[in-house]
Amino acid sequence: MIAEKDPPFAPILSANGDGTACFLGTQVPVRLLIDHLARGYTIYEFLLAFPAVRRQQVL
Repeated sequence: MIAEKDPPFAPILSANGDGTACFLGTQVPVRLLIDHLARGYTIYEFLLAFPAVRRQQVL
């Protein structure tokens, strides 16, 4: 039998019940990461701007 492992993606939850996908344990929408990357910012810069999000959640 194969043991279950943590999923290879960042766990997400709704921030306030409106269906917005947010990083687990935060109210930071996942969409903000996508927007930052689309504008040319790095993951490092995103993490500096949103310290509640853990590196493991983004990678």
